[in-house]
Amino acid sequence: MSSTDFLTAGLVVVTAFYVILTYLILKTNRSAVEMMRAQNEAVHRPLISVRTFTLPSDGTLYLEIANKGRSAATDLVLKMDRDFNVFGHKDPSRNLRTLDIFNRRIGSFAQGDSIQLPLKIGPTLGDGDIDNDLMPPTFRITASYSFGGREFVEETEVDLRVRDGTLLAVDHVLAEITKIRGILERKR
Repeated sequence: MSSTDFLTAGLVVVTAFYVILTYLILKTNRSAVEMMRAQNEAVHRPLISVRTFTLPSDGTLYLEIANKGRSAATDLVLKMDRDFNVFGHKDPSRNLRTLDIFNRRIGSFAQGDSIQLPLKIGPTLGDGDIDNDLMPPTFRITASYSFGGREFVEETEVDLRVRDGTLLAVDHVLAEITKIRGILERKR
């Protein structure tokens, strides 16, 4: 084997090493770019949040559906898996599941938008006399929407039983101001 053949073989080995190394770097870079793309999407995409809350002023339990993300959710479709009659009314018009927001596509639900719906009066929380067919203790809300050419589906189980036996937040200052207002109105 001549020195030229030896050098050519060495050059082939070094070139092969660089080809393999370049391929591995390219594969790692693609993975890093995909990870950065996923992180960027997670930071900037809409996020539909479903929660319950009470107001200290009235003791009503509310359901809130809000966009807590940084972009608008387009073509939002909200679905409720069970009937829920507000305050336990038997009137079918009081059924949340029949509302337009659960039966129509919402073209755009902007960042920070929210919808609040009353569910029931606080003192009835955990009350054993509640008709579970009218006001089930659990139900699911599914939000389907688009962002950046992708479809997202978020499903939230709302469990009202977590509030069983809990105290409602009461704003004592507000209660005192309300008493003072009542006294002042009677003196007029």
